Amino acid sequence: MEKSEYEDWLAFGEAADTGQYLLPFKVGMSASGNTTSVIGRLPIKAFQRAARLRLDSIAREWVDELTANGHRIFHVVTKNDDTRVEADYGAPLHGLDFFADLIDAKRSYRYTPTRHIEGSLKTHHAQLRAVARHLKAKGFKLFNKLSNENLPSHIQFFNGGVTAAFYELINYLAQDYQRIDAIRRPMGLGFGAALVVPVPTYGLFLYSMYELTKNTGIDIRYVHRNDDGSVNLQSLQSTLDDLQAANIRAIAYYDCNPHNPTGHIRDKAETIAAADIIMAQTHRYLDADLAWVEVNMKNPDMKDDVKRVMGMSDRPQHGIVIIDDMAYEGLEQSTRKKPFSFGQVSPIVADRTAVLKGISKIGLPGARIALMAAHAELLEPMSDHHITHHFAASTMAVDILTARYTPGPHQKKFDAHYRRLRRAHRRHIGWVESFFFGIDTTKKISNREKADLVSAYAAHANITHNQANARLNAGLPNFHVTESLESGFFMVLDAGSLSDRLVAITFDENPIPRLGYITNSRSIKAVFESFGIDMVPAIHQGASPYNLTARITLSIRPDELFTLFDRLRAMHDYFFGEDPEIQLHMFRKNPAAEKLFRPISQDRSRSARACCPRT
Repeated sequence: MEKSEYEDWLAFGEAADTGQYLLPFKVGMSASGNTTSVIGRLPIKAFQRAARLRLDSIAREWVDELTANGHRIFHVVTKNDDTRVEADYGAPLHGLDFFADLIDAKRSYRYTPTRHIEGSLKTHHAQLRAVARHLKAKGFKLFNKLSNENLPSHIQFFNGGVTAAFYELINYLAQDYQRIDAIRRPMGLGFGAALVVPVPTYGLFLYSMYELTKNTGIDIRYVHRNDDGSVNLQSLQSTLDDLQAANIRAIAYYDCNPHNPTGHIRDKAETIAAADIIMAQTHRYLDADLAWVEVNMKNPDMKDDVKRVMGMSDRPQHGIVIIDDMAYEGLEQSTRKKPFSFGQVSPIVADRTAVLKGISKIGLPGARIALMAAHAELLEPMSDHHITHHFAASTMAVDILTARYTPGPHQKKFDAHYRRLRRAHRRHIGWVESFFFGIDTTKKISNREKADLVSAYAAHANITHNQANARLNAGLPNFHVTESLESGFFMVLDAGSLSDRLVAITFDENPIPRLGYITNSRSIKAVFESFGIDMVPAIHQGASPYNLTARITLSIRPDELFTLFDRLRAMHDYFFGEDPEIQLHMFRKNPAAEKLFRPISQDRSRSARACCPRT
């Protein structure tokens, strides 16, 4: 009989499984150094129940001993790290009364499907044309050569917000790749496919990519970012080169601008530099196909195949489709940098770019509406599927979206709303900096706002003004957050100081505590959760599992930020208080712990991290 996963505590001796009974056997139980031998004939299920009860008893004894000595047990839930991403708080819901003025009640009871020049189903034709004109005026090259009649063919409203638009696009690209590969492979022109993503990135979209491609043979390749959040261009180039060497083509490149979670703004220079690398790779794909065409075009037996390949090469989605997520546009803190889209670089880049825009992050997540601007040949199949399977976008939501992305009387109201949101985010940035670095160090808030923060926190914590001021001045010196943001909706918390801390951990499949070191996303998440902190760790955003960072959402209410500070302070005091080695002392006084808990070695944990560097 095989040893169970509890072999540290149960040692199975001479036993034989007859199907119904375990024949005479001996079980050795190790608990506090004692061994008990049991001889007998016991039904299998009864034995399993007895063993389970004994293990539960051991677990309770150890948990009770740990907690009685003031030690915390960190519980790890064993499941895919990508299954949980975040609760979407959207933006602060203050100052939104003006949205009521954006809705045309006369149109709210109907919508009019229209078939336009391309013969494809469209709704809200006038609104699409108005938004397309606005994007054209803003420098989106996609619309440069279009007449007023066919402008709407390159833009569509989507139900479900930017998330639904992104999901539809990835799903379409995955299906399109499979269809094209089925045609090309018999010709000897088959290739693998990959989605290229700079990480960290927005966790929900990363998870969607996994879900949509897991049965398609499409790979997901990561590109590193620099410390400031910008894309590392050398990493992008080497990733594309590696794919080329393996006969794998990048079919899409995803990035969000402003960036989630670092708040980095990709400006014009950075966008053009990345576009140059992506388009050069796309041209390599085209050159390879054209070289094959040139060799085979005079062969009458290959006539049909040559036509197919030439037809595929002429499509905008042949090569790398750039997915430019601009959902956070408008929340910039920087006065010198503005988000620049791949769709603004040049007509040839714009033709291979899908730009996503929405309204959730500017204060109306409940509307669940977004727009996508892309080449008609890329957009039409998706928009038709979306309309026929998920219904047309709500007329009231379209009115709001149109008011957001077209010039008119509502723009002053939107601008005022952005200013309020930016001020709120900047104030929260100042609060978080006060929490970590001390209230006197931050320059993000004025002296008056600092005094208001002390008063508000004193009321929240039910302490005196002086006590609140002292607590906010102390900071959390062993934790760090990003100190400067170009866009103000998230901050990144670095808990790397907890690396290699020895803790007692239980797993959901094993209730008995074990010793282990904080080395990865699972262990740091268990620590956060033990203190009641629901954070989004780095691995949920595509970063290395050994990256001990998480994201702070600045759009949450003030009382939630205060509660977060209290819990982080408790965690900081636990690990860096008067006795920073508090857990080690407990295990030193208990010799039996060395036998029962078998910690991973320091050397093993370090070598594991060495092979997977932090991003």
